[in-house]
Amino acid sequence: MSQHSDVNEMQQVGRDARFADDEINLFDLVNDLNLQKRWFFGPFTVCLVLGLLYVSLVKPVYQVKSVIKGATEGDLIELNAPQLTGGQTEQNIEGEELKGKIFSMSVEAAYTQAKQALLSREYRRKFYQSKLEEIKGYGFYDESLTLAQNFNSFDDDFHIKLSNPKKDAENFVEVKFDSTNSEFATQFLNEYVAFSLATRLMAIETNLKNKLSMAIDQLEYQAGLIKGTYDANKNRRKLELSEALTIAKAIGQKNPIQQKGNMITGGGKLPDYMFGEKALKAELTVIDRRAETSKELPFGEGYFVAGLPALLFEIKSLKELNVDFTKVSLAKVDELATLPRNPIKPRKMLIMALAGVAGGFLGLMMALVVAAYKRYKQEREA
Repeated sequence: MSQHSDVNEMQQVGRDARFADDEINLFDLVNDLNLQKRWFFGPFTVCLVLGLLYVSLVKPVYQVKSVIKGATEGDLIELNAPQLTGGQTEQNIEGEELKGKIFSMSVEAAYTQAKQALLSREYRRKFYQSKLEEIKGYGFYDESLTLAQNFNSFDDDFHIKLSNPKKDAENFVEVKFDSTNSEFATQFLNEYVAFSLATRLMAIETNLKNKLSMAIDQLEYQAGLIKGTYDANKNRRKLELSEALTIAKAIGQKNPIQQKGNMITGGGKLPDYMFGEKALKAELTVIDRRAETSKELPFGEGYFVAGLPALLFEIKSLKELNVDFTKVSLAKVDELATLPRNPIKPRKMLIMALAGVAGGFLGLMMALVVAAYKRYKQEREA
């Protein structure tokens, strides 16, 4: 029984000794780091030097920003002239409110147009191509790539942020542009914003002119129909009077048959020849002299036609309408891009801190591995 107990005690002591060998002793680690400190400071120094070289040699990247907000009603007065906005709203097309016959634009619709212009990749491509020689002059063009590839790379430096209606008090579009040349970035972004808004405004101008021309053509067509109907009725009446005059002459009817005691009773309409030669000649003369009688009036003989003067006046007003687009603004540039004081990349302090952490971790691992290897080698030799 005692022999069995002695054997168990010896086995337990052996296990305890192995556990003791596997335990990590903090003081041993510190001692190992102290003995192998060159293996710690070596990688640590290398990482710091590499980090310092990176932040010293890499080109700094600057970011410029422009903020665009909605226009006011005063900026859109020219697009809402009474000649354009008469009548009730008929339909909306791409943010444009088409009222009555022609055109109008609200503040909300103008902001939508401006936002679409700034978001338009096609507009950025056109502006990029227009500034291509300048871009090449700054060295931002890789000749080994195609124009489309160069543009795609360049377009990645644009960042557009839209306002959140739930969080922001007013609508805005924030456009940012990154570049290694701060002066180029500032000028380029300001010109791009102006180009986008101007291009969209020109598109609206073309649209308005087309609608105006179409409206004038439609009104002139309506006026032509009315005038044609009037001329037809006028000529028919003259023919009727000529025939009646011929009959009156043939029967010797010089005066109206209703004169004095010759009045005919009854509710029916008398034939024209019964009005006599004098009346028929007088009416023919008056009809022929209508143009002469009304020549001093703005729309001449048109005043003899119901509704035609108002139609002609509308046509005249539309033709004389001059929309001054230099007074129109789809949006306001609330904040122009200005020269940045500091680059956004590289973040030197962060990079050096990360280099220090990486170097310290690598140095610590190297020192511990070397210390463990040397201890293992000593145990093998012993």
